[in-house]
Amino acid sequence: MQRHAQVQSTPAAELPGEATELLASRGLPPLAGSAPREFWVARSGEELVGLAGIEWYGSHGLLRSVAVLEGWEGRGIGSRLVDAALDRFLESGAEDLLLLTTGASGFFARLGFVPVDRQEVPDAVLRSEEFANQCPETAVAMRLDRRRLETVRHYDRSAARAASRGRGRELQDQERSTQEIPMASGGCCSSSGCGCGGAPDEIPSWGCTLDPLFGDPAPGEVVLDLGCGTGRNAFEAARRVGPTGRVYGLDLSPTMLAEARRHRDRLGLSHVSFLQAPMEAVPLPDGSVDLVISDCVLNLSTDKPRVLREAFRVLRPGGRLAIADVVRTVPDPAEPESSEGWSACVDGAITADAYLALLAQAGFTEPSVEVLHGGGAGEAAPRVATAHVRARRA
Repeated sequence: MQRHAQVQSTPAAELPGEATELLASRGLPPLAGSAPREFWVARSGEELVGLAGIEWYGSHGLLRSVAVLEGWEGRGIGSRLVDAALDRFLESGAEDLLLLTTGASGFFARLGFVPVDRQEVPDAVLRSEEFANQCPETAVAMRLDRRRLETVRHYDRSAARAASRGRGRELQDQERSTQEIPMASGGCCSSSGCGCGGAPDEIPSWGCTLDPLFGDPAPGEVVLDLGCGTGRNAFEAARRVGPTGRVYGLDLSPTMLAEARRHRDRLGLSHVSFLQAPMEAVPLPDGSVDLVISDCVLNLSTDKPRVLREAFRVLRPGGRLAIADVVRTVPDPAEPESSEGWSACVDGAITADAYLALLAQAGFTEPSVEVLHGGGAGEAAPRVATAHVRARRA
């Protein structure tokens, strides 16, 4: 058996007969219905070893038929097939991508899919053969928002550029790195007025404040850093909680997390763990964290209420939320202006009053939003400002 497989796009009309056999062999439902479909197949020589497809329902896509031939698991074929489908999803301009899974929710969560209730699924997708007739009610429905995927890929590219520069000289001049890396990357630290914080050691920052750890992590506490990036704040939190504490850094960008793990190993911080998952679906138990921190990341979420509910869920009674973020100083626009504006922390920001309302809805007490500064150089009327957001779980 050859070790490598080629992935290629295949029109539905040209899908080989082995595709049906592959789906049956993996316990997946056969293809049915009349929705427009596109497929990607993986072949090793003449053998079909993998399959993935998307069905289109207006502005919604349905990812289905992700299958890898027995004996070919663990070689990255499924990931390559799904990556090809995600590329097409972004190219299509569709609003979101849905799926049903009975055993791979962890895999899809690492790509940014979030579990959703069936009532959150668009009606057109609910009426599909997959949802209506073919998959069991016990299957988990998941959704990937296009802006989430665009943002993750944006920061993947940013981190890759930073790592490329940093590996050569280990970012010898930190002042230069905090000026160059985020600006050149087009990340949060831009003319939007986020304002970059300085980074200790040689670890770059994409944050928006000089003090992202104003929640005062204490020795022995458990800290969760939402959107940890390359780990700068997680490592500072680890220093403060000490070896009797624990720090979890959560991010969706595999490139960011690879850098974070490299720095963790270099620093010898065995009490720091990194998780690849969306902020909207934190893979930690209820009541397991003393402090949730974040630095200029929550504004990037397209479902901020869900993020705050997750933060509330994982906090112990008496636990604190202490995040730096960007807030709007003018009313929210009717529609986000661009994907670039979203990634630059402008279009996804909400007002301080909206933040306070969401905190209360999530169950937090003592909510506060302290606006620190805003506006880039030369902006007469800044649209956003940096803020410290605090709340507590009673």
